[in-house]
Amino acid sequence: MELQTLQELNRDFAAEGRSVTRQSLPAKSKKNQFTRLADSLFYFAVAIILMYAFVSDIDSGAPKNIFGYSWFTVVSRSMQDEIPKGSLILVKKTDALAVGDNITFMRDSVTTVTHKIVSIYEDYYRSGSSGYQTKGLSNASPDDTIVSDANIVGKVVLVVPGAGMYMSWLGANIHIVLLIYGLCVVFSFLARGLLYKY
Repeated sequence: MELQTLQELNRDFAAEGRSVTRQSLPAKSKKNQFTRLADSLFYFAVAIILMYAFVSDIDSGAPKNIFGYSWFTVVSRSMQDEIPKGSLILVKKTDALAVGDNITFMRDSVTTVTHKIVSIYEDYYRSGSSGYQTKGLSNASPDDTIVSDANIVGKVVLVVPGAGMYMSWLGANIHIVLLIYGLCVVFSFLARGLLYKY
């Protein structure tokens, strides 16, 4: 029987270690794929629910405020040149308003309007607050009513053309949203089960 030197034994051991590593890589890679799939499905399901919370009252007119921000779908063409019909707008509550700003305000208890400020009247009718003359860019004349500070929801800070109509569709088709959510959760658990199986 031929004895191996210590150097030869170390070389053989290292070679065996590399071969074991190579053999174990596919299984580890498969586990990583299942993990990524399961996590992706779970986070997608969470995103769907958050999206539903975001769009559930998007057309109701009553402002939903989160951290000083509200969102709305534009349903008219009065601001078409800057804010096309069907756009999703993000509105920020602020006291710093100027001529030229696009603002969203409450016309009545359930109706919001988004128009541009064309004039500002300080201490309007000695009320202690400002009054804002607004106008839709596509309208021939300014709005009849002066908007008070109390009725202003905020200043438009983001416009996403076309996104509002898709968000509105999601809000009106909650059964589809919930179905997708349920499927994602189920497939996430199935992917986890396959992960533990392998």
